Amino acid sequence: MVSFRRKEISSQPRLGERLVSKRSEIGQSLQEAARGCGIQAGYLKALETGDYDSLPGEVYAKSFLKNYAQYLSLNPHVLVAQYCNERTIYQNIGKAAAEKYHHPVAKISRAHLLVMPKIFRSFAIILLAAIVVTYLGLKVQAIIAPPRLQLLTPATDFVTSESVVTVSGSVPSGAILTVNGQQVVADEQGYFSEDVDLKFGINTIEVRAKKKHSQEAIITRQVVVVDE
Repeated sequence: MVSFRRKEISSQPRLGERLVSKRSEIGQSLQEAARGCGIQAGYLKALETGDYDSLPGEVYAKSFLKNYAQYLSLNPHVLVAQYCNERTIYQNIGKAAAEKYHHPVAKISRAHLLVMPKIFRSFAIILLAAIVVTYLGLKVQAIIAPPRLQLLTPATDFVTSESVVTVSGSVPSGAILTVNGQQVVADEQGYFSEDVDLKFGINTIEVRAKKKHSQEAIITRQVVVVDE
């Protein structure tokens, strides 16, 4: 009977992890290692963290890595080859993605699968609420807005020698209309006409229109009576 042995599969440690592990093994800080191999601590840190953008260039980076590997008693050729491989990954998919590339795949929970439906449901609720609020706002605005009042006669700054002037215009059906405080009734189409007595000199004619719960629409005209 053939027997099988279980074999553990482990991912190769990253270049930076190997450098940090070896430095920790010999009990040196980053500053001590920098002084020991004559390389700036910032460059050593860039090699250890995979921050390749902080390195001065390929030639210098490989030279630093060789010296650092020899200082740590590691094989410089192996580390340079690994550096070239990780550098290629870094350039192709970016630093953040390169870090995820070395991490084990996380198990996707059922909660993660439900995130998008929840987002869409929340968005739909917010959108519906916004539509309802907008609709109600328009309805309220239509109720409280002043009615559309049009005044056809008299014209602005009208001058006459007559003692009577005709005030005419239109309002929406159901609006309460007054001319100089006296209520005037419009016809079924909303048109109205009212004669107003004038006195010599400047006369002010004020026409007001209002519907239930609405604001007032007010139009004022100045009529000047002169001698013939």
